[in-house]
Amino acid sequence: MLTVANAQPLHPDFRLPRPLSFELPACAHLALVGPNGGGKTTLARIVAGALPLRSGTIQYNNTCARARMATFRDAWGDTLPAASHFLRWHHGESVETPTVCDFLGATAHDAEWLRMFPGMERLLAKPLLWLSSGELRKVHLLRALSGDTNVAIIDEPYIGLDTAARTELTAFLTRMATRCTLMLCLADEADVPPFVTHIARVENKEIKSLEPYTASASTSRLPEPHPLVTAPTVDSPGSDADEVIRLNDVSVAYFGKSILSHVSWTVRRGERWALTGSNGAGKSTLLSLVCADNPMAYACDVRVFGQRRGRGGTIWDVKRRLGYVSPELVRMFAQSRVVADVVASGLSDTGRLHRAATSAERDAAVHWLGRFGAEHLARRDFLTLSGGERRLVMLARAFVKRPELLLLDEPFHGLDPAARRRASSVIADHCAAGGTLVMVSHRRSDFNGLADRDFHLTSPETPKP
Repeated sequence: MLTVANAQPLHPDFRLPRPLSFELPACAHLALVGPNGGGKTTLARIVAGALPLRSGTIQYNNTCARARMATFRDAWGDTLPAASHFLRWHHGESVETPTVCDFLGATAHDAEWLRMFPGMERLLAKPLLWLSSGELRKVHLLRALSGDTNVAIIDEPYIGLDTAARTELTAFLTRMATRCTLMLCLADEADVPPFVTHIARVENKEIKSLEPYTASASTSRLPEPHPLVTAPTVDSPGSDADEVIRLNDVSVAYFGKSILSHVSWTVRRGERWALTGSNGAGKSTLLSLVCADNPMAYACDVRVFGQRRGRGGTIWDVKRRLGYVSPELVRMFAQSRVVADVVASGLSDTGRLHRAATSAERDAAVHWLGRFGAEHLARRDFLTLSGGERRLVMLARAFVKRPELLLLDEPFHGLDPAARRRASSVIADHCAAGGTLVMVSHRRSDFNGLADRDFHLTSPETPKP
């Protein structure tokens, strides 16, 4: 199907240690698997023709072959401006963003394509800004895989998707595999789906091995999740002084669309909570109320560290005591910046870099990068990092101020198994020292050894007229 011979990218930032050469048989489907920063996305971009070549060739046996690549830097990729992380919560302002129907174009009128992803029809009229990260990922994939694609290349297709959506996506990709060649970039071999026929192990921007693959090799590698205690419907006893978060009958709706409906929840000092729910259940909205990003907190009874929003104090009093990671936050740094400065910005609680870090701040940044095994990234340009490496940088940024409360929205997005274990260990140390944790993940096994309580959100019923 595909022959790559001595390919070397023209751009010096993507230069390979050795030219890339490999062959993919006809009717084959390939998974590129390797560690964060190993070069999976770079090799995939070469195959997709997204990186002009300095030398070498890429040949398909079909002269009319059309390759498309679906890649997204966390939730929004290049779909919306970097400021969308904050604009998302300011629905009262005039924010012009395309709807799902606008974004999909002709695909939106193709009933066959929409049926491949159950529930897509109900999203068509929604602005992209309103979608959860998991919902937006499905929309991206639907557009990238539609039409006359012969070779579809997908970077980390499963991150951010709940269990049902992962099952739906695997079924969708299995059907697609009968129509075109699929190449997937995956940090964890346990994510390789059954239809894959070949696996290429990538390290240091090289394919170390390419061999036939059978699904049985990885199906038993996912750890069994430990049980979590379901949150009580009434408040648990305890001192008011121990309260870190309290939500009293909180409801949030935008233009008749209910996001959160009558939510009450108390988190006390030292507790470790899993915040769970399907894509679109309102998990990120809830965290935005707590971390002082969402102005709707002023209209609700939301108390953080005992202080109700709008009743004295400032958002900076809240932010200086918490560390925050989310799929959207990384988009605030979509500019050329030194990694150490990005991490150090967590000390000033801002979402932007207004100044270069001091020497002491950079020392603190390098220390926390080291805790996550990423000190070698300190002098790199943030924009040159892989998705998994960016996640490690955001985790270091959340920890650099040694926060009392950690709000972690999908902290293990795109991490390889070794990086996931190290990050889990650092979070566990925070909890063992008495820190409070609220963590979102769609993988129940991610909570093992970390969270021991579960607050589960369900999607509110259909919007009010």
